[in-house]
Amino acid sequence: MRFSEKTILFDSFFEFSRFLRLLGVDEKKIDDQDGLLYLAMDLHNERGALLCKSGTQVSAALYHKLENVSSGGRIQIELAKNEKITGRLADIVVSALIVEMNHTDIAQKVGASLFEAYQASIEKVAKEALSGSQLTYLFFEEGAFQLKGDGEFNGFEKSMVHGLRILLIAMGIALSGENVPDNMNAVFTAGVLQALLTVRSEQVNEKETDKQKIIQWKLTQLAELQKIDGVDETAVQALKHVFKHDVKDYSYVAGIEAQHTVAKILYVALYFHGAVFLSSGNSKTVKILKQIYSLSKRGVFDEAIVEKLAYWIEKVAVFRFYKILDFLRTQCAKGADRTDVPVPYPTRGTSTPTLFLCRENDQTCPHLSSALMQINVTVAEGKLSSGSYTKCIKLTRELQKFYDEYYERIKEEINADVKNG
Repeated sequence: MRFSEKTILFDSFFEFSRFLRLLGVDEKKIDDQDGLLYLAMDLHNERGALLCKSGTQVSAALYHKLENVSSGGRIQIELAKNEKITGRLADIVVSALIVEMNHTDIAQKVGASLFEAYQASIEKVAKEALSGSQLTYLFFEEGAFQLKGDGEFNGFEKSMVHGLRILLIAMGIALSGENVPDNMNAVFTAGVLQALLTVRSEQVNEKETDKQKIIQWKLTQLAELQKIDGVDETAVQALKHVFKHDVKDYSYVAGIEAQHTVAKILYVALYFHGAVFLSSGNSKTVKILKQIYSLSKRGVFDEAIVEKLAYWIEKVAVFRFYKILDFLRTQCAKGADRTDVPVPYPTRGTSTPTLFLCRENDQTCPHLSSALMQINVTVAEGKLSSGSYTKCIKLTRELQKFYDEYYERIKEEINADVKNG
């Protein structure tokens, strides 16, 4: 089965028959499918004799005629695309997205369904994006989906499933927190194109390791997809930025245009999916959020998008905690980069530090506790080697003020992560 701009081409009657069942058409009741199935080209048998002219509606009688002719040799059938066919395929895609939103694997990885609050919104965007759009047919390219023996839809292939989950995570992030993008269609479309390119890339570039060559291949593919009706230009430009991210070009992170926002959302979704669903370890969402937040401080990700991720994975208090730690560390005037002297302690695991230690132990600083009250670190932790350290009274007091308001919520979010793992 292949798609052109206006038609669907089948190289055998078997392919054609399976496609009808994919659409939910019973070959015994084809006559009830008014306006659905029209031939897009003249139909000839293997000897070149005309069987039926273009524009003819497929009836039960014609179906059986084609079946009989095909038994004697190869036959090529071409159907005209129309809104009814597109609509039925779009319904399959939307249903599959809903299944993925509520898949037990997602619940096991990140807890209860994180799509619950957004399912209706995601369905609405998906239906609008796919309604009457050629975008719908991209889900049914070779290697993207599975059929049962009787031709019924049997879900998407593994690489497409990964792509759809990234798409759904991106939608969840986009809809969470504040500043929901005006053009959610672009977020959805970018996710679809990303998923499709993953499927195509897996088939073509299995042994290619040169990232620049892979990106060039993707750009060539994207240029073709760009011509399809329904492919949002913002989504195309966003994907080009995502490709740059793969070669450590993060310049788009500072961008403020719609294409930059979509790219930021999509890449956070890509990273989160890879870390949580594809890593060999037992990755907790709190740990992944911390990694992504740390990378945002180095300009790899946009902090506002990381905050939206925190809303989606329901770790808002944990995100505030990372921000307050980062803010408090910059209050020390001693460090060369204003962050290297005060160290939150303890720093191992996902436990929340209760105080700040000073790496310099400079007793001339008015903010340090008495040398008689030093804290002994027996095992090196992060920036702290083993030894005795003095507590920073000023920063520790500010941290404790923060905990007065948020500690219980932080503890709940961390414990929920441990429980779900």
